[in-house]
Amino acid sequence: MSYRDIVPDLLAGSGHICGRRPTSEEMKDAEYGFSICKTLVPLSFGQTVVVNKRSVVAVEAMEGTDATLLRAGSLCLGGTVVKMMRLDQDERYDIPTVGPNTLRNMAQAKLTCLALHSGWTLIMDPEEFRSVAEKEKITVMGIEQCRSS
Repeated sequence: MSYRDIVPDLLAGSGHICGRRPTSEEMKDAEYGFSICKTLVPLSFGQTVVVNKRSVVAVEAMEGTDATLLRAGSLCLGGTVVKMMRLDQDERYDIPTVGPNTLRNMAQAKLTCLALHSGWTLIMDPEEFRSVAEKEKITVMGIEQCRSS
């Protein structure tokens, strides 16, 4: 039994989830970010990369997502955050998770788009999450991907 069985309503869906609609540049960065994640996550890095204009700005390691976002914000203005589930993660307890504070940290770092692994990323406190996305003008989308090995 996993989170997917217990709280399926908290899993990111596919397509536009909340906030403003993504720009074509953000869509390209999200696709590029997922291709980078597929390459990196089997190496047991974190679950997150930040991309700006098809350049990798930050890769999550032991510092965690929030510190990765703030580091990315210190390096560039704007960017797309991509969060992906790895094949070697135990879905019973180790699943990518985002929440309102993720979006607040993105806003502080001036990051504009959050692309989530559809069906594999938990969105905590979804009502507040949507409210923060709208307030901060951050687009949130789910993208279907095979789990990375």
